[in-house]
Amino acid sequence: FQKCIDVAKHKLYYNGDITSLRQFKKMQERFPSIDHFMIGRGLITDPFLPSMIKNGTTEYPKNRWELFEAFHNEIYEQYDAALSGPTPIKMKMLGFWEYFSRSFSNPQKTYKKIKKATNPVKYKQAVKEILNTERYIHPLTFPKKKVLELESQVFFKSPKISRLVFVDSNFKFIL
Repeated sequence: FQKCIDVAKHKLYYNGDITSLRQFKKMQERFPSIDHFMIGRGLITDPFLPSMIKNGTTEYPKNRWELFEAFHNEIYEQYDAALSGPTPIKMKMLGFWEYFSRSFSNPQKTYKKIKKATNPVKYKQAVKEILNTERYIHPLTFPKKKVLELESQVFFKSPKISRLVFVDSNFKFIL
């Protein structure tokens, strides 16, 4: 990438391996001339990553699991509206959970629970159980009321979920 920076005459974006605030800062220090970064799997793994980068913190919002639940439910509902039948929806959601599970206290158990859900009712129950477990482990994050907007300003209204975009005044993150 450095060789590209050295010879490129146009605007470059850094893409890849940004999975934490620490990793983002490392790339920022390594490539100080770059001011645009794209996050893919890091964003799916942790939807709060853009907010953490923007605010320079590793702290999660107090209503982390409620916000995650709203994020998850929106993705699920969009797929449910766009796809036919429970199998394609489950396969799409499994792809997300492969990454989502990495930010839970027990990633293997979380992913296994989702994978074992054989129908939409069992899937929704598994999600509910997973989130309730995390709320118990992290009691300060238990929701007081339903929040429908994500604090991290992640917009995901594409009916086919082909693109997730986070935008603020300094950075643009595209998935």
